[in-house]
Amino acid sequence: MNTRALRSLARSALNHVERTLHPGRRRRAAERLRRTQPRRILFVCLGNICRSPIAGHLLDRADVGVAVESSGFIGPDRAPPPEALRAATHLGIDHASHRSRLTTVAMLADAEAIFVFDAGNQRRVLDLEPGAGPRMFWLGDFDPDTPDRRMIRDPWGRTPEDFVDTFVRIDRCVTHVAQLLREAFDADETGRLPPAQ
Repeated sequence: MNTRALRSLARSALNHVERTLHPGRRRRAAERLRRTQPRRILFVCLGNICRSPIAGHLLDRADVGVAVESSGFIGPDRAPPPEALRAATHLGIDHASHRSRLTTVAMLADAEAIFVFDAGNQRRVLDLEPGAGPRMFWLGDFDPDTPDRRMIRDPWGRTPEDFVDTFVRIDRCVTHVAQLLREAFDADETGRLPPAQ
């Protein structure tokens, strides 16, 4: 068996494991988010020009009564690439005025929930703020579909279609997060938390 075939087999096996784990991860993440009831949320990705600002726009637009910020770890004050601008229009977002911001310890300390997109984001957050673990969530865990991977892939340097696919997945996940937050905040007023989905 050649190297390409072995890689394909390994990728298929990993995808199967990820799909199998997803329902449990989604349930646990939902329960934890609803218990936390965060009012200050931070989305963090590598560059803060594609994934995290789009997630921030979407949650802000959902108007669930939370303060939303986004940030990254490289290159402050950068504009999104043209592919991101075009993909954002599919979601009704004008992304042109966004400029990247660097993640700071103060941002991480202030956030009641920190959403990351992949293992690299998670490591960088913990390097900056080791105590952030209990407040950290993988956004991909909230996908109502059953994805091949937990991570939400960085579309940087990929095709325009990859940008659209990534942004559509982020939209699905953020829509579910917004629904859970609404339910949690409503339950806080009524004293009853609906069952996790």
